[in-house]
Amino acid sequence: MGKCTWKKMILAGTPCLVPNCPDAEDWLKKTRLEQGVLIDPRRPRNINHHRKFFALLNLAVDNWPELPDGSTISQKSLLGLIKIKTGHADPVQGADGNIHYIPHSINFESMSQDEFDPFYEKAIQLIALALGVDAETLDKETMVV
Repeated sequence: MGKCTWKKMILAGTPCLVPNCPDAEDWLKKTRLEQGVLIDPRRPRNINHHRKFFALLNLAVDNWPELPDGSTISQKSLLGLIKIKTGHADPVQGADGNIHYIPHSINFESMSQDEFDPFYEKAIQLIALALGVDAETLDKETMVV
């Protein structure tokens, strides 16, 4: 079965999920009445929130303090740093005995909107602290049309 989408409806005063695509309708037709099913509920990611996050990253890169060697931070490096600092990474012990971090993906398939919301809030707090501005101002500066 491919990806199925459902929508929340109120039927006879009770909230329920109903099929929102042909695959979900076909699957539901094959399911017996009162048969228990497992569902992995996830709200799909909001593309505008995703764009806003990358606008935030670009704004941060443009205003990031110069690094000690005189270079500037890249969007990719800043994204990796944010993933590590927000706990969106796995710690692993390297051959050198030090702890290294492997960042997780934030793509649409691996992170739902419910997971992305707190990640974004932590990220904006970290960036605001690093840039010396308040998060509310930074959030307003990254409005996506």
